[in-house]
Amino acid sequence: MNDDVKKLYEVSFLAKDESGAAAMTGYLTRFGAENLKTAELKKIKLAYPIKKETSAYLGSIMCELAMDTVAKVNDAVKLDKEIIRILVVEPELFSAEATETPSSRAPREMDRGTRRKTVKKEGAESEAISNELLEEKLEEILQ
Repeated sequence: MNDDVKKLYEVSFLAKDESGAAAMTGYLTRFGAENLKTAELKKIKLAYPIKKETSAYLGSIMCELAMDTVAKVNDAVKLDKEIIRILVVEPELFSAEATETPSSRAPREMDRGTRRKTVKKEGAESEAISNELLEEKLEEILQ
């Protein structure tokens, strides 16, 4: 496979301050990323401290990047103290089959739920029937 082939990636990151987005964009352009589309930064409170930070700016950049440079970008960003974390993923492309699948599964899940309820009801009825049968058998034995 040719290493020069560029694929679509989503780069999500946590930065200490708003300048982290510019730093991240700089890294990506330095390693040959094209068609950068940045999302608005959002300040979030972290669930647990990361590198002694309790809040960070969450950002996301969509770009086309060569497969062999993803690891290089990751390594370069690890040395930057402004960027706390980075995650590079290939976004799933939705096909016609993928969009149809959830709607076709919904009735099945509903059927499963109703089956479970009916099974529980039938189980309760079968217990009542078995109790009645037991009482009849006991009466027969006692006579």
